[in-house]
Amino acid sequence: IVLLIALVVVAGALVFRKDLFRNSETQNTADSSVLSDNKYRNEQYGFSLIMPEGWVQGSDDTTAGFIPFTNGQDRFNIFIRPNPNDLSVTAFFDGKNDFEIKDAVGGVTDISVGGKPAKRMHDVIGEITAQVIAIPHGNVLIKLEDTSKNSVIDIVAASVQFDN
Repeated sequence: IVLLIALVVVAGALVFRKDLFRNSETQNTADSSVLSDNKYRNEQYGFSLIMPEGWVQGSDDTTAGFIPFTNGQDRFNIFIRPNPNDLSVTAFFDGKNDFEIKDAVGGVTDISVGGKPAKRMHDVIGEITAQVIAIPHGNVLIKLEDTSKNSVIDIVAASVQFDN
């Protein structure tokens, strides 16, 4: 019984943390974004990317969520996060946001995405394992998150273009 109570408390805490995170930090910019011919364009933040053939835009609480046409289990999400203090990726993911950079058990690599410095975080452990790329962009941080079994994050990241 004690184990059952502990399990319920832990599950409740995880759900609460997830809902709190999503409700307080994700900016929904669906009104200013468009997916056409596999090209996602966000007018408000001035960037675009190309999703692989067969991926369609889903509907959820992310800025943009995509699922492959062939199955509904894989996901690719784009999150736009407020970053008014222009924090580095390492400082941004210090545990005050959705994960700590140390949760990237596969390591962290410095990369360039669309001509901007970014970090590629391999095998981020959370509710599910994800591949994550974080790109500081003005007063926001763009987070690409791929939970698909056959990761497409590197292909998508190579297609990112910024207006400025």
